[in-house]
Amino acid sequence: MDTKREFTPKLALGTFGLTVALMILISYLFSTFFRLLNGGPTASLNDWQIITAQFAMQFFGILGPCVLVAALSRTDLRETFSLRPLSARQVLLCLLLGVVVMFGGNYLNTLFLSLLEAVFGELTIPDVLDGSPFYTAMMAVSSVIVAPLVEEACFRGAIYKGLSARSSATAIVLSALLFGLFHLTFYQILYAFVVGLFLGTAVHFTRSIWSGVLIHFAANAVSVALTVFPVAAPEEAAEISALSDPTATTLTLIVLAATGLTVAGLILLRLYFVSRNRDRAAGLPPVETRHGALTGAEKALLVLLCAAALALTALVIVL
Repeated sequence: MDTKREFTPKLALGTFGLTVALMILISYLFSTFFRLLNGGPTASLNDWQIITAQFAMQFFGILGPCVLVAALSRTDLRETFSLRPLSARQVLLCLLLGVVVMFGGNYLNTLFLSLLEAVFGELTIPDVLDGSPFYTAMMAVSSVIVAPLVEEACFRGAIYKGLSARSSATAIVLSALLFGLFHLTFYQILYAFVVGLFLGTAVHFTRSIWSGVLIHFAANAVSVALTVFPVAAPEEAAEISALSDPTATTLTLIVLAATGLTVAGLILLRLYFVSRNRDRAAGLPPVETRHGALTGAEKALLVLLCAAALALTALVIVL
């Protein structure tokens, strides 16, 4: 007798809540332990300690909760995490989409940050890859290899799957919103949200989480490569920025962001047609777009989780 259950919206939102709680707990425990180990509560963490905490949060704070909830709720893990293989054409389209949406999303995010600077003054954005060669290499592995796997398992796996039991369109938007808020830094929220929309839509079209993993991998890989090996020297970039007219710069960013996201949209559309033809050949029905609305309790829980994530984001910014 089959006892497998469907992964519901309540399980999806519970997974997100557990993920946020565990991330905070793991971050606090590792930070406190390492600081005490280094001499006191105000001591700094060295490179390997930061990397250890980073990987612990990824595996135990992000991947752990979604796998644990799915297993304890007796759901079909292959179905919950959409573990369907991709065709070669889908793989190539996903990799290309990841590169293009990274550029379009970054231009849009740069425009957003420039508007914030115009209102609040100069912003300080930390460089997470700024450190020793060992630290840079490990953080690159974390961003390019580990993050696409664990974050997609959480957001386009458990969370998207649960929310899509009501509405696939709502699931795409809400999983992208939670994905953006989860980054906990104002300079990444918009970028993560926009990329999350493409990730969720690709997973929906292909019925496979691997499309999200590949897009995420390509976007992060190119972003890290451009950070570690910049095309222009920092002095040249600063000179260009200083000489540029703000109005012209804003217009340029708008054009570049619109162009990048439009091209990404066309690639996504092509991915849809390729995936639809593959589904027809396999005898699968068309992908669903609407099932039903979220219940009042589910909406209230979602609002509460978003408010908690925003409060945590504000706390991180203030501290």
